[in-house]
Amino acid sequence: MKWLGVASLTGLALGTAFAQEPPTPKAAAPPDILSRRIVFKVDGMDRVVVRRNLPYRVEGNLQLPMDVYTPPGLQAAASGLVGITFKHRLNALGDYGRAAGDVSALIDHVRANSADLRVDRDRLALWGFSGGGALIGVAFRQRTPFVRCVVSYYGILDLREPPGSGVPPAVPEPMASELSPTYLVANHAGPFPPTLIARAALTVAFLRATLERSGPLAEPR
Repeated sequence: MKWLGVASLTGLALGTAFAQEPPTPKAAAPPDILSRRIVFKVDGMDRVVVRRNLPYRVEGNLQLPMDVYTPPGLQAAASGLVGITFKHRLNALGDYGRAAGDVSALIDHVRANSADLRVDRDRLALWGFSGGGALIGVAFRQRTPFVRCVVSYYGILDLREPPGSGVPPAVPEPMASELSPTYLVANHAGPFPPTLIARAALTVAFLRATLERSGPLAEPR
C-alpha cells in the first residue's frame, strides 16, 4: 500500500513601499536549511530515496517541478508513505485560480504515472499549509474517491470576507467561494474525505478567523 502526501506550502508576505527611502543593504544568502539538524527523527528516514525536480506540468516555457520521497526497498512497507512536494504558482491572493489548476494538474500527473512513481493512484492524501490550505478545496469541489484523506495545518480554509465586514474582497467572487473548503462542504452533498484540521494557539488573526468559520468541515458526514 502506498500513499501520496501532497504538501502545498505557501505563505503570503504583504508590505508597503515608500518613495525616497535609502537603498536596503543586500541581504546575506539564506542558510542551507537542508544542513540543519533535524530534531524529530524516525527509524529509516536516512534511507529514503529522493527524486528531485521532476516536471509535472509543462506548457510552453512553463515547467513546474516536484520532488518525490520514496521508502527504501522494492516494496514499501504496508504503512509506508510516498511523499510529493511541488512548486505551484500561488504568489499573491489573485493567484489562487491558477494555483488550484496546478494542484489539479499534479494530481492528474501522479495518477497517470503512478507505476513509475510507485504510488497507489486510488489512495491519495492532500496536505496543505498556511496560504496553501485553500488549495485542498480540489478534494471538495467534485467527487474525488481517490483522495482518501485531507490535512490542513494552520491553513486558510475560507477566502470569502465575513458577512457584514464591509471590506472589499481580496479574492473576488465566485472564485472565493469556489476555492473555499468551508463553502464547498456546506453547499455540496459529498461524500467528502476524512479531514484533519490543525491550528496553533498563536495563529495570526486572519488565519484564526478562517479556522473559526470551518465548522462544517468538522461535522461528521
